[in-house]
Amino acid sequence: MEAIETGRPYRGHFNIGNRDLITNLPNGSTIEIPCYVDGNGISPAWVGPLPLQCAATCRTSISVQEMAVEAALTGNRELVRLAVLHDPLTSAVCNTDEVWRMCDEMFEALAPWMPQFNGDGLRWSDRPLPADGAYRHPKPANAGWLPPALATAHAGAVEVASVSASAKAGSLSVGYKDS
Repeated sequence: MEAIETGRPYRGHFNIGNRDLITNLPNGSTIEIPCYVDGNGISPAWVGPLPLQCAATCRTSISVQEMAVEAALTGNRELVRLAVLHDPLTSAVCNTDEVWRMCDEMFEALAPWMPQFNGDGLRWSDRPLPADGAYRHPKPANAGWLPPALATAHAGAVEVASVSASAKAGSLSVGYKDS
């Protein structure tokens, strides 16, 4: 803001839409590149092609993001699973069955905030905006409900662990208590 107001140039890295600035990445994808800011606004620097190995890594992430956006817009659960499966960080630590279970838990736990995946054809634009203009955490019908991952790990309410001699020795353990 200071550079725009004063005209003194500032150089930084900004996230912007690619418009032939990195030539071997798709136009429209979000890229982070050097930009200059002055009284004329933000001027991105042309980068050209990335080294092939860098472009390949970026294109993988861009493809995963495109799948996630398409899934969010269409409510396609299978496409969400495939996007998560193809994410390089997830696929490095999870097998296919683990990804499917993780996604199913996510759909269940986040159902109130992801109406397009509930099977009823709703989209965010179909949800009425509350009078105060802010969505709130909905209260579940079952007051004892927990997402599957927590329900399994915390069968029943677990009391918060008290600070014990072992905690004072540096191994503090805190449990979960559903209130």
